[in-house]
Amino acid sequence: MKNIFKILAILPLLGISASKADAPTLEKTLEKKLKDAIYQVNLPKMEFFSRRDIELFSKGTYHEKEFNQLLKEKELYERDIIYKYISDVYSKINVPDYITKEFVRALIKVESEDIYNAKSRKNARGLMQLTYQAWKEVEKNLDFKKEVYNPQNNIYVGIKYLLWIDENLQRSHSNWFNLTEEEKRKITVAAYNGGLKRLFRYKWNINKMPKETREYVKKIERTLKTFE
Repeated sequence: MKNIFKILAILPLLGISASKADAPTLEKTLEKKLKDAIYQVNLPKMEFFSRRDIELFSKGTYHEKEFNQLLKEKELYERDIIYKYISDVYSKINVPDYITKEFVRALIKVESEDIYNAKSRKNARGLMQLTYQAWKEVEKNLDFKKEVYNPQNNIYVGIKYLLWIDENLQRSHSNWFNLTEEEKRKITVAAYNGGLKRLFRYKWNINKMPKETREYVKKIERTLKTFE
C-alpha cells in the first residue's frame, strides 16, 4: 500500500477513476493496465510521456517528486503551444541539462513576449529574436527570410544557437565543468544577449557587462520561476 498514492496520481492519465474504497484492489491491476497502455495502445492524454517514463514509473524507479515534475511539464505542454514547440525540438536533439525547456520558454517570453512576428530595432526577429548573423552561424538549410517567423523553426534554430554558445563555453571557459547549472545558465544568457566575444573579453564576469545585459540576466531568472 506504500505506493498507492503514486498509483492514484497516474490513474487519470490511464483513464481510470477510483474512489478511496477502490484503493486496495488497484495495485493488483495497475501493472497489467500499464503494460497494456505501454505496449498496445496510444492513450489520448499520454502522448507527452515516453513509454520509458511510464515503464520506469511502473517499476517504482521514479520517485513521487520526479513524477510530479513530469505531470507539471505535461500540463504546460498541453496548454502552452510554445512550450509544445520547445518539447518537440527537445525530442529530436540532445540538450545539456542546464538548458531546460522551462529556461528556453522564459527566454522566449522575455525576448519577444510570445509574439511570432516580433522585430527589434537591431533587426532580431521572431520568438527568440534571432539575427541573420546568429541564424547563419548554426543553420545552413533553412532560409532566414522565409523561416525566421515560423515559430517551430525559429525555436529550433534558437535552441541550436544556445547549443553553439554552450559548445564555445566548453572550449573557452577554463572552469566551465565545475560551475553549477545556475551559473552556466546565467553566463549563457549573458552571451545570448550581450555577445560571446564581449563576455570573453571580460573573462566571463557578468558584472562587467553593460547594464542592459545585467538586467536581462535578472529578468530571465525572474521569468524562469513562473514556468517552474
